[in-house]
Amino acid sequence: MKSKRIIKKFICILTAVLFVSLTACENNSPSDGKTTTAASNSNSLESTAPLVTEEKTHSAANNYNIDTEPQNEPEPEPEPEPEPEPEPIYYHSAISGAVVTEQDGSPRFTYVKKCESCGKVQSGSCTDNAVGGVLNGSFLCSGCGKTQQFKIETTQN
Repeated sequence: MKSKRIIKKFICILTAVLFVSLTACENNSPSDGKTTTAASNSNSLESTAPLVTEEKTHSAANNYNIDTEPQNEPEPEPEPEPEPEPEPIYYHSAISGAVVTEQDGSPRFTYVKKCESCGKVQSGSCTDNAVGGVLNGSFLCSGCGKTQQFKIETTQN
């Protein structure tokens, strides 16, 4: 319990020291070489003495050097963000021995095998992914018993 009080007091003191040091840093004016004290800051709780400088006096509302004009530098134009490339659309077409049954523009598609000799469509469908080129394969027809070749071509826009 006693250690908690000591820690709280330490944190309060540390916060006060940090506030005073930050307040003193805000009042440093490196452009004219003169330094103001924390007591003259308009944000401080109490003022102990008025601030008198050799050449100028600074009011709380006007804390900048009067001799120097604010310089308006042109702001650099932000670079336009490059437009993201559109995602390619894939087209799947059966050249021989197959029929494409589903495609949605993605690399994924579904097809069924079809015999070129007897015209029988094999039961079940196959799903595959292709981003380009020709998919080659073979199957044994359940209708006529012949080995058939199929080709499916994939292109993109």
